[in-house]
Amino acid sequence: NSPLYRGRVAIDNLQMAVARLGTRMVRSLVVSLIMQQIFQPTSEQLDQRFRQAWEESVQVAALSRVLTSNLKHLDREQAMLAGLIHNIGTLPILTMAEHDAKLIDDREELERLIELISAPIGQRILQSWGFPESLIKVPGSYQDLSYDGGELANYVDVVQVARLQTLQGSDHPLAKLDWSRIPSFAKVGIDPEVSVIEIEGVAKDVAEVEVIFLG
Repeated sequence: NSPLYRGRVAIDNLQMAVARLGTRMVRSLVVSLIMQQIFQPTSEQLDQRFRQAWEESVQVAALSRVLTSNLKHLDREQAMLAGLIHNIGTLPILTMAEHDAKLIDDREELERLIELISAPIGQRILQSWGFPESLIKVPGSYQDLSYDGGELANYVDVVQVARLQTLQGSDHPLAKLDWSRIPSFAKVGIDPEVSVIEIEGVAKDVAEVEVIFLG
């Protein structure tokens, strides 16, 4: 029911729904359901950490979709999917932590483990799901601020900028860096000093995506 994909004709069957949404959007919805089913927390601490990871993914996905609007060689729905799966490697680690009381109680060690191995795990998951290489490299490269994949922006660049934009104005260490030195900003065509969410119409577009995936 999101206005983002609403049309004049009512949808009353699956074929019409797929036609209206597009196969890439349907794939994003399916992936989001799978990701939410991968981890069913039994502890409050891990439930909070999962919700944090999921909300971050949705925020990055929404901004990735917006950032791709002016990049004609990239697909907006594919960019949104790239945002959704950028930290998918976190979920199996949280699942493992469910069976390790020490990790549940030691948030610092859990975060260290996520930082250390979530990227290769994420890439393995996407490979096993048959994702294209353009998306497989996102989990392993979006945190590399010196990443340079070529002259044109790709989905790694888009997700990297989107992720950093979600941190703008926060106390996160990455928010305190000089973003003008990060190649992805120039490729995506975003001024590092600009808060994308404050651009006219962006907040509305982001909110509509969040409604789809967060309810």
